[in-house]
Amino acid sequence: MKNPKILHSSTKVFNPNGEVVLKGVAKDVKLMESEGIPSDTNLVLTCYSQISSVGHKKTRLEFLSQYIKDSVIILDESHNATGTSNTKEFLVELLKQTNKIVFSSATFIKDESQLELYQRCLTFDEDTIELFKKLMKDRRQNTLRKVFTYELTKNLQFWRREHQPL
Repeated sequence: MKNPKILHSSTKVFNPNGEVVLKGVAKDVKLMESEGIPSDTNLVLTCYSQISSVGHKKTRLEFLSQYIKDSVIILDESHNATGTSNTKEFLVELLKQTNKIVFSSATFIKDESQLELYQRCLTFDEDTIELFKKLMKDRRQNTLRKVFTYELTKNLQFWRREHQPL
């Protein structure tokens, strides 16, 4: 990491020993919002609450759009950004600007409303996506969800981490 920044003034990042290794600073956030992200910064962190606010949506989208083209976007706990929400709407727009997206979540797609965010990484055509959304409305279709997950995994579009049995 080179000169990492946090777009939230009260956020802290801890190392494995519990020590604060990075924290957001209100002055830095205001400076970035007015002058942009420093050119020597190669990591910017934000949280879903920072982009879910309707008041921040347009300005945050414009701000981040300036830097997104050659960036890798990592959405940790990405299931929290799905469904019907301002966060999902924001991210769907933001992710249209890059092909370098990593979704990380231990909770896979529960229902059709969550599929829209993940569509950017799927190689299925629009008709297949729409069919899948309709089929997912039937909660009894766990077999379909397993087949879908298998196909994504086979195409290296979905990686599943399993914990060792205790």
